[in-house]
Amino acid sequence: MQKRMVILVLLLVLIGCNKSSSLLSEVDQKDLNNDVVTFLEKTKEANGIYLYSRVGERQYLILNNIYVNQGEQATFINSIQSQIQNKTLVIKIEELKTDKFDDKRIGKLKVFKINSEDEFDTIQIFKNDKATNFDLVGG
Repeated sequence: MQKRMVILVLLLVLIGCNKSSSLLSEVDQKDLNNDVVTFLEKTKEANGIYLYSRVGERQYLILNNIYVNQGEQATFINSIQSQIQNKTLVIKIEELKTDKFDDKRIGKLKVFKINSEDEFDTIQIFKNDKATNFDLVGG
């Protein structure tokens, strides 16, 4: 009986820890509605961090690393983590650089659906452990 109780507690802890990973889910661009696609077209002009946010609609985080400036290394998103702290959605992005221009991780535009909007009222972004802002918010 104690063994089952311990297993149950461990499962609850693990499920609780996994909640943060469900706050952001990567989506395929072809599954987006026309309004989001129109906003994506605006974000394709420059690398950056973008937020599609329209009242009453799903929010999307857009990470654009398509362009490489001549003479510079290419950047790519290595990892993204999210959690809610005190009604704030904290998003941590790890961006790495490479000289290998055939690396399949570079040249990507990633779109993440933001889940659980009712659980937060502020979004805070960190890129490589430094606080940063959205390059554009629109909808």
